[in-house]
Amino acid sequence: RAEKEWTVEGVPVLRAEAQVPQPEPAADRVSRRIKRFYRLQCRAFLRYCERCLLPQAAEEYRSALAASRPLPLFRAELEYRVTYNQGGLWSLYTQTRETLGRTTVLARRGDTWDLAAGYPVALKDFFPAGAAWKKRLLAHAAEEIRRRERAGAGRWREDWRRELRRRFNPQSFYLTAEGLA
Repeated sequence: RAEKEWTVEGVPVLRAEAQVPQPEPAADRVSRRIKRFYRLQCRAFLRYCERCLLPQAAEEYRSALAASRPLPLFRAELEYRVTYNQGGLWSLYTQTRETLGRTTVLARRGDTWDLAAGYPVALKDFFPAGAAWKKRLLAHAAEEIRRRERAGAGRWREDWRRELRRRFNPQSFYLTAEGLA
């Protein structure tokens, strides 16, 4: 767990909190590798906050001060949730939440580990050899987006179909009791 606060002229403008998994037992090779992976992710998150979010927070602070508006406090959080731990597979997601004024941005990244080997599992390993798994997953995701829009559960950008293909990351997934996410 890590917490950091940045100030401008002595006034807090950005607060970041990060919580990443701590494998148990921490003494074996696999646990050390996983612990190192998430420790690096935590450091990268805090660097991102300082390099990208802090300048935005400082600019918003100065703008609010000049206009006699309430002073903003931006927040950034990194948290995780274990979603599957069976059959030698350990799966979780890490989620970042950036609250910048009235805007909140969420991003989720999934990881699935083979605990025997100590390395992440590839998404293609969950499908038969030669299967068009990427095409199947993109079609399923597109149908889910359309279903949610029809139900009024969310709105996506107009170019979501193109962005879905562009932003699909086969290295970012996690398992649940129901399957892939």
